[in-house]
Amino acid sequence: MNRRTNLLSSLGTLSLVVACASQKAARTPVVVAPPPPPPSSGPVSPRAERMFSDANDLYAEQDKLGAINFAELESRYQESAAADTGFAEPEYNLGLLYQRDGKLDQAAQAYQEALRRRPRLTVAAEGLAMLKEAQGQDAAAVSILEATAKAFPRDAAVRARLAALCLRQGDSDRSREWARAALMRDPRNLLAYQVLLELALRQGDEELVNLLVLKAQKAQPEAAQPAYYLGRLAERHHDFEKATAQFRAAAALGPEFEPAFAALAAVELAHQDYAGAESALRKVLQLDVHACAAHLDLGVAERGLQKADAAAAEYQEAIRCDAKLVQAYYDLGLLQQRVSSDCGAAIESYRKFISGNPTPLPGDHPVFAALQECQQRQAMEEQKKQEAAAAEAAAKSVPPVPQGSSPTAAQPGAAVAPGASPPPAGSPPPPGSPPPPAADPQEPQN
Repeated sequence: MNRRTNLLSSLGTLSLVVACASQKAARTPVVVAPPPPPPSSGPVSPRAERMFSDANDLYAEQDKLGAINFAELESRYQESAAADTGFAEPEYNLGLLYQRDGKLDQAAQAYQEALRRRPRLTVAAEGLAMLKEAQGQDAAAVSILEATAKAFPRDAAVRARLAALCLRQGDSDRSREWARAALMRDPRNLLAYQVLLELALRQGDEELVNLLVLKAQKAQPEAAQPAYYLGRLAERHHDFEKATAQFRAAAALGPEFEPAFAALAAVELAHQDYAGAESALRKVLQLDVHACAAHLDLGVAERGLQKADAAAAEYQEAIRCDAKLVQAYYDLGLLQQRVSSDCGAAIESYRKFISGNPTPLPGDHPVFAALQECQQRQAMEEQKKQEAAAAEAAAKSVPPVPQGSSPTAAQPGAAVAPGASPPPAGSPPPPGSPPPPAADPQEPQN
């Protein structure tokens, strides 16, 4: 009976993805529990097997919808594990689930329990080693994998994982050695091919890249990695149309292969295909909830799609996910200034960007011009408010005209106040004024 159902392969990439991420996940305190009962040596009970299968089906359904209910899945796997103390796979899946949820200490406990129940379940040792690496314990990770490789000399997967670990640590020689050892034991091991392809690409050996691609395609015709590395090769030649096509092919072949979606999003953002980038980035976040930088890129895509509120939400989520992503403050400030016309909020964001950078920004960085522009705009708006308030106060200080009074008519010959109208022609003189001069008798009378 094969205890490792499809969920193990669908979740198995998580350990690599999380180990490569640069997040600091929240830690869950390790709870001291009484010693568990010894694992049973007999076959797995049908009830536990059925519960495990149902939990896997539920996970697959939720993952397809992009809405993982961690608490519900945790309960299902715990019930399956409790139904048979010798059944190791539910504990392994619990480890993967905790790892995806960022609960690294609980994930480590689950992997250790899986190994206690079935020491030959080497994928649990791989998961535990990747957790140690994610927690900055590289030496412990290498020790776990090397001990497992020594205990199981025919195991290819552990050697491929060691190759990937050495590659991330910058040890190209040992990485190549472990990858070749993995392929000697399993010529179809994709992770080993991926390590060798990465090494060849970094060295600029395009001929070797193409050769390894052909071998990987022959070993695994439906694998995503060959198309992904062909896309990376096309990028080096600035053939972005071909690169986009290869990344899309890789994403179609490997719906769980996160690097393909990340590379596709990067190319589409660079060429302002914001709708395509948005779709790819949401898939990246679905596969890795700790891909904090994807929130920042998604904010750029949303702004390109004229979705200002969605863009602002993604910038803020990037900062919540990783406080080191201070670039989000600058992008958020530009959005607040130029789209929302909120210079007060923009100035605050710009200042956080400037103060949050680990190294001083150069004087010609555009944030300083944007900050100055906003400050000047604020000063002008404040001056206008003050002038309007002064005008309103002056209008209120003029005494009102008494009711029933009329303005005094201007005297003949008297100066007319500026802006006042002279009395109309033919109007009678006001009382007390001298009579008009008599007409000249020599002038004809009408």
